[in-house]
Formats: sequence, structure tokens, C-alpha cells
Amino acid sequence: MLLPLPVFHFIGGTHIQEAAELGFAGLYVRDDVGGTGLGRLDAAIIFEALAYADPSTTAYLTIHNMVSWMIDSFGTPTQRQLYLPQLTAMDLFSSYCLTEPAAGSDAASLKTTAKRYAANTATTLCDLYCGIHIYIHHTGIVPMAITYSLDKSSL
Repeated sequence: MLLPLPVFHFIGGTHIQEAAELGFAGLYVRDDVGGTGLGRLDAAIIFEALAYADPSTTAYLTIHNMVSWMIDSFGTPTQRQLYLPQLTAMDLFSSYCLTEPAAGSDAASLKTTAKRYAANTATTLCDLYCGIHIYIHHTGIVPMAITYSLDKSSL
């Protein structure tokens, strides 16, 4: 598989592990699962400084941090303990699915829906989603992705 240079450099390099060791893989994740517990302003300042040196790796770190934050904020205790230590150590890479054909990246216009069921497991946020996402960051090289969707149970 031929990867674009920034992705190849990212996957093949050690700098992403070094960034994780400095806490950059869990900037606004609580510290009980390996995060730093910093706020969004702190993260924005860090990302701005990192982007001067390596914009593509910084872009990925912003995505990875957003996924980690979502699991930290909305996941079950089991999900937090299962995924976040791996994510904050960069032993597990992540991404998200947002862009849709009719909505673009406008989260308020999403058509993808999700519904929780009584049989929901501890490791699955929603049992069912229905929709089409057309652009997923780092597809094929990340083992997990968060899907943005509307919660039908609240409609």
C-alpha cells in the first residue's frame, strides 16, 4: 500500500510515541486513564505551537484528542478503562467519521442516526447506526473510529 508522505512519516516515525510520552495524546482526557486533564485553551496553545513544526502530525493529534475526549466524556466506565490508556499512550490510533454527502462537515445537518438498545454492551456506545460517511481521516491505518450521528432516542 502506497501512503502519502506525511502519513508514511507519521506511521513509520517515533515522534508520535514521543508526543504521547509528553501527554499530547490525551490533552483533555482525565488523568485517571492517562490523560493530562488540561482544558481546551491549553490544548489550543499546544497545538498551535506544534503546528509550526509539523502541521500534519498536529492535525492528526487534534483528531486523536477529540476521539479520546469523546470516550472520556460520554463512554461508560468500562469503555474509559478499556480504550483510554491505550489511546493516551498512542498504542491505539483513532479517528472520526463526520463528513456526509448532503451535509459535508456540518454536524448540525447530519443524517446518520443511532439508537441505544436495552442489550447495549459495555464496549459499544450504540448498537445500530444508519448513514453514509464519505471522508474519514486516516482510513485504513487506524483501528478505531468514532461515528458522529444523531441520537434517535432523543428525537
